Amino acid sequence: MIPTSDGAPAQRAEVKHVASRYAADTMASAALLRQVDTESTVAIIPDAVVVKVGAQSLIDRGRSAVYPVVEELGANCREHKLIIGVGASTRARHVYDLCSDLGLPTGLLAVLGAGISEQNALMISALMG
Repeated sequence: MIPTSDGAPAQRAEVKHVASRYAADTMASAALLRQVDTESTVAIIPDAVVVKVGAQSLIDRGRSAVYPVVEELGANCREHKLIIGVGASTRARHVYDLCSDLGLPTGLLAVLGAGISEQNALMISALMG
């Protein structure tokens, strides 16, 4: 543990559990989704295609993995309206671990993680021209 300014070891924040019917299952559970999904889906931008570029599965693998995907997205953006989302990658997990070890507040972890996602989005955007 990292000592505080007075030399005492920093204390980890107490883990809090919130009671919820969602806590015992994943949001990918078909049974849970049938139970809670009572509204019809509304297409906000019906003529757009949403693409999620996996940072850990793609960007972390480097140029040989990223360039073919960027080329394909670039070729398709002339014919289709694309909304491209990009994940945070392994770098974000390292930041979360570091911040957690230092006892930093959750809000700061969110800001730093979002910054890494933004870096990845800017890289994809720059590569697409």
